[in-house]
Amino acid sequence: QAKAERSEFKKTIKQSEDRLRYECEKKKEEGLKNEIDKEIFTKIIKDDRDRYRHQVMELTDRIKRLEREKYDMFMWAKQNQDHCLLEMRKLTRALIKAKKMADEQSHDSKELYELVVRVKQVLHVAADST
Repeated sequence: QAKAERSEFKKTIKQSEDRLRYECEKKKEEGLKNEIDKEIFTKIIKDDRDRYRHQVMELTDRIKRLEREKYDMFMWAKQNQDHCLLEMRKLTRALIKAKKMADEQSHDSKELYELVVRVKQVLHVAADST
């Protein structure tokens, strides 16, 4: 009976060792699988982070470019506005000059007309008296 118990005990130990070995292998496989998953996720996160960083850099460059274009457009508009104001001043002065000349010509024409009317009256009076 001691022999049978001993044999049973050895059998139980063998089964326990086999079960332990199986569990160790299983844990080892799970550990490898987890390590592989960890590496995959780490790479995915790194790739996403790199892609995100690249997009941020592109958008930052685009914003800087748009701000530069906006500034250039503002400077062009300001310069154009200054040029237009200068031209408006020139045209206003020319218009004032032309109006003054037109007023003078109108005055001269009126005086000339009045003189012509007087001359006609004088001639008419002189013709009537002869």
